[in-house]
Amino acid sequence: MHTAAEFHGFTAHAPSYRRDLDLVAEAPGGGLGSYVGITWDPANRRGIFEPVCTHPAHRRRGLALTLMREGLRRLRALGATDAYVETGDMGPANGLYDAAGFTEAYRGHYWERAWSD
Repeated sequence: MHTAAEFHGFTAHAPSYRRDLDLVAEAPGGGLGSYVGITWDPANRRGIFEPVCTHPAHRRRGLALTLMREGLRRLRALGATDAYVETGDMGPANGLYDAAGFTEAYRGHYWERAWSD
C-alpha cells in the first residue's frame, strides 16, 4: 500500500498537474483513503476528474464525495463552465458521480486493437 505522500510524488510530474487540484483524504495512520485528481483545461474552461479512487477499506464513508465537491468548488473559482468524469457501468462509481451533481452526458463505444503475438 502506498502512502498519500508517495502517490502525490507520482502524480506531481504530469504536465497538466496543478497542486491545488490534487485532492487527497488520508486514512488513519497516514495511508491513502481517497484521491481525486483534476485536470484543468483553461482554454475550454473545463475540469476533468481522473482518477477518482478510494482504498477498498475506506469506501462508503463519503471521502470521494467530499473531495469531488471540493474539486467542483475549486473549478468554479477558476471560472469553469463544466466538468467531466468518465466511467463505465460501475454502479457504485455512477452513484457517487450522481451524488456529486453530475448527469450522464454520453454513452458510446470504445474500440480496441489487440495483438496476439
